[in-house]
Amino acid sequence: MHLPSIDPATLAWIFAGIVALAGAFAIAAAKGLGGKAGEDLYAAIKRVWNKFGMGNKFMPLPEACQVAFDKLHGTDVGEMAHAWGQNPQEKLDVMAGHLAAVITIWGARPPATVKEPLSAVLLRQGAFNDGAANFRRFNDATPTHANLAVKRGDFRKALKELAKLEG
Repeated sequence: MHLPSIDPATLAWIFAGIVALAGAFAIAAAKGLGGKAGEDLYAAIKRVWNKFGMGNKFMPLPEACQVAFDKLHGTDVGEMAHAWGQNPQEKLDVMAGHLAAVITIWGARPPATVKEPLSAVLLRQGAFNDGAANFRRFNDATPTHANLAVKRGDFRKALKELAKLEG
């Protein structure tokens, strides 16, 4: 018996659909359980869901910059970011600046953990630091925003837009 071959992208969508259905049934069952057992099951499902990035709408900015470096390798934006940074951390900072031109960057004002969008005015008053983990105003020793991130859906669109830029 010969099984038809399935391309990896289709297989990934099928797997994601099965996981989503299983998650939906598990959540429905957990809500029906009530009490401690239901809460434990719901918490376990949420941990697995978030582990695979499906429940978290934010992607840490340093991770986004690293992915952007890989995806934009050989493009003008990728080459500029690579050339301008003196070391790997600075290269991520430069890539964060490129991303900020086409996507909203989110961060928390220390010691808070609630993320808010960094305004265009604020972005003109400082720079990304520490491998794109923080944003500081020029001449400030402490970050104005930490735990920087981008929305995953916006990030995919931004990569396509940056890949199109030439010169």
